[in-house]
Amino acid sequence: MTVHRRTAAMRVHRWARISGVTLTHEPDLEAGRWLVESLGPLGARIGSLVPSGFEAYARVLHPAEAADGTRARWADIAATCGTTLHPTAQLWRLVGDGRWLGGAPRVGTLDAATFGAVIEALATHRGAHADVVAALWEGFGWVDGGGVMLARAWEGDLSPQERDVAQALVAEHHATAAHGAFPPHVLAAPRLELPGRSYLLVRGALVDVVSVLAPDGSWSTPTIGSWDQTPNLLWSADRSWCLATEIDLDSTVVGGPAQVIDAVLAHPGLEALRLPADAPLTADADTQN
Repeated sequence: MTVHRRTAAMRVHRWARISGVTLTHEPDLEAGRWLVESLGPLGARIGSLVPSGFEAYARVLHPAEAADGTRARWADIAATCGTTLHPTAQLWRLVGDGRWLGGAPRVGTLDAATFGAVIEALATHRGAHADVVAALWEGFGWVDGGGVMLARAWEGDLSPQERDVAQALVAEHHATAAHGAFPPHVLAAPRLELPGRSYLLVRGALVDVVSVLAPDGSWSTPTIGSWDQTPNLLWSADRSWCLATEIDLDSTVVGGPAQVIDAVLAHPGLEALRLPADAPLTADADTQN
């Protein structure tokens, strides 16, 4: 558990300021049926993360943290460690002999700056107000309030500042009858069932997706604010592109038209690599380092 979630949420990309409304719950699972029909078994290959058959694919690398606390690109890590950055590189292989003294990238979510840059790149296709669907993995404890039980369990190991956050979680849990970040009717709704994962769906304009990182955003809670979690799946309602931030991976995969992928690769705020259509991203996929 960390205590920087609220401050990280306050650094939401500038697009949050032009977002009109937050996302709303999407109860119609037909919105995600094409994924049910097209995704392969759970794994770390393209076809299990986003559908096969797109014109092009990109891998957005989640920034690491340098020893001085600044953001670090994977290319910098490779240069420091004398290894090679390539489309299926794995960080543990890039680090090599351990000369890298910084921290690892975030797993399963994008930081606000990177997420905002991704949204900008996606908006080059149908515009900022294109209709999109976002999916959130149901297993995060804060979704239904269950995470506060972990906060209680960890309380003895926390710093005083972290303990204050944990106690606030417990208090909020009692105040909201364990409904977490979503009201009862959303928690009771059917989930989108994909191989190995179940998701809650929300829907809105692309520009509004950044609201999930706002303190009062689409899946925040009153006491804690943003839970600093970006969608695990995001796709255009017309199915022209799809993004996956799998909960166990330190990079995000985007599939779509060449125009979209070119925009992702060219965005100055992103470190992204073009992926072959059948590329694996498993821990042993890096055979060059």
